[in-house]
Amino acid sequence: MIQHTVWKEFDNFCRDIENMFHGLSDFPVNGSPFTHWTKGAHYPTVRLHQDEEAVVVEAVVPGVNPDSLALSVEDNTLIIAGDKPKWAGSEKAEANGNGHDERTFKRSIELPVKVDVDQTTAACVHGVLRVTMPKAQVAKARKIEVAVS
Repeated sequence: MIQHTVWKEFDNFCRDIENMFHGLSDFPVNGSPFTHWTKGAHYPTVRLHQDEEAVVVEAVVPGVNPDSLALSVEDNTLIIAGDKPKWAGSEKAEANGNGHDERTFKRSIELPVKVDVDQTTAACVHGVLRVTMPKAQVAKARKIEVAVS
């Protein structure tokens, strides 16, 4: 009876630890002991660049159905979520028993400036998702004229 209670407590402890680190899926820790928990945290591969008018994020999403993509901006962070395509042999990978659906992904990208979410556009062409977010008025540089007296 005592032995059973000890193992039950150990199982509860393991579950608590796993739940504690569950939210780290967007935390970049390549090559660490947390790789199992962060699997897929760097999918899709993204490139971020900006000019005077906009911030542009390009994400490589080959084979992903554009209808499965969901985009949102929360607290100056762009969130890209969706379903990875089902490749041949992927059924074996899905049946890994860890309880996680490896076909879904969620990637968070911190934006360098505030953006105008209402004017944001997105298009997916040939497996590349391009999200163009105009900079918010406060983020744009403004030229100030100096009056000469």
